[in-house]
Amino acid sequence: MENGIVAFCGTFVLISLALSTISIYSHLKNYRKPVLQRSVVRILLMIVTYSIVSFLTVYNERIGAFFEPFREMYEAFALYCFFCLLIDYLGGERAAVIILHGHLPRPRLWPMNHIQSDIDLSDPYTFLSIKRGILQYTWLKPFLIIATLLSRVLGIYEDEDKPVYVTSALWIGLLYNISITISLYSLTTFWICLHEELTPFRPFPKFLSVKAIIFASYWQQTLLSVAGWLGILPRKHGIFILLDQNVLMCLEMPFFALSHWHAFRIKDYITPSWISCSRMPLLKAWKDVVGFKDVWCDSIQTLQGDRYVYENFEPAECQVPSRHNARLNRTTHGLRYSQGGQRKLWVSRYDQSRVRLINNNDSQNSPSSNKTYFSIPGLYSESQHYEGGICFEIDDEMESLYAQAKSMPFGDYNYPVLPISSTTEANSVGRSLAET
Repeated sequence: MENGIVAFCGTFVLISLALSTISIYSHLKNYRKPVLQRSVVRILLMIVTYSIVSFLTVYNERIGAFFEPFREMYEAFALYCFFCLLIDYLGGERAAVIILHGHLPRPRLWPMNHIQSDIDLSDPYTFLSIKRGILQYTWLKPFLIIATLLSRVLGIYEDEDKPVYVTSALWIGLLYNISITISLYSLTTFWICLHEELTPFRPFPKFLSVKAIIFASYWQQTLLSVAGWLGILPRKHGIFILLDQNVLMCLEMPFFALSHWHAFRIKDYITPSWISCSRMPLLKAWKDVVGFKDVWCDSIQTLQGDRYVYENFEPAECQVPSRHNARLNRTTHGLRYSQGGQRKLWVSRYDQSRVRLINNNDSQNSPSSNKTYFSIPGLYSESQHYEGGICFEIDDEMESLYAQAKSMPFGDYNYPVLPISSTTEANSVGRSLAET
């Protein structure tokens, strides 16, 4: 019976591998849009990885146990590739954020809509939080696999003689479930916020095909584990051997391969006017797919988050955000509007609250002590100074003229300020000046 199951699973796996290989070869042979097709081929390789590892586990559990960590890590990596594909469809992260600039915030998915306010993905900091929510599963998965392997070696992963809450399997599984739930929730939130903008690229079948295989492996394993723990499923014998997780994955792979073929069809990446355009050689295209320098650089930038600031994600045209909070956040970070909102500029966020530009002490009331500029240590040279968001050079000749102007009785820095609301005081001051 077991030999028959192995042969049965092998037939389904061969069908899925044939379909995936043809689809991958078609993309590599017509590799005219590397930025998009790089992520597409990486997603299609998920079918190959799942099929081979699932069959090896059915054939020999010891061999399959050695390769299962690679399958689980690639599952997290495929989720990251799908997010990158959606971003690249829109022209990059900056373009994706600018598209939503000025739009009304979108309501969050249930149940977070009862806890948090609507989400504004045009805010780069919100976009960064969503991206980190998606990628945290990719970053955490290798550590969970290492923890699982170490606990198995130490014999503390599962122990029938000990309570469930003592074993590491419960806590590793709980952390895994929380991580993948946050990742899929963040990805769904991103997809819903940009659903209208992504409609020309057929996002729904792509989203469904990627999510289906992850949900199949996730929920099937969870349900089978719960059923085994409750004693609902008998031990492996007869037809019940088909209820094994790896056997089910082998039987499902051809259907997943067909769904990926339809979702990531080659004709979506072939432009008729680009037929005469040069394309990358097959080997070069494959090297571009398996090279992970772009993944490493993007992960480092996402972890640091230094470039996700308003200045880098603000549109060039002067478009005022429609929501008050969005304008207030940008104003706090240095954005200023001029000419009735027709122009905008960025000022420095350097904290000037502790800098006394004019010293009112009598002992230090000399013109030289009342300089209207200050230097930022370590940032500019001695001849460069900073004021109002502008870095400028100091001219000694002009400074002497400024010092003389400050010493005049009615110089700019000593002239009394006339409150507009107090007309009586203004008239009295004006008469006194006229008499002098």
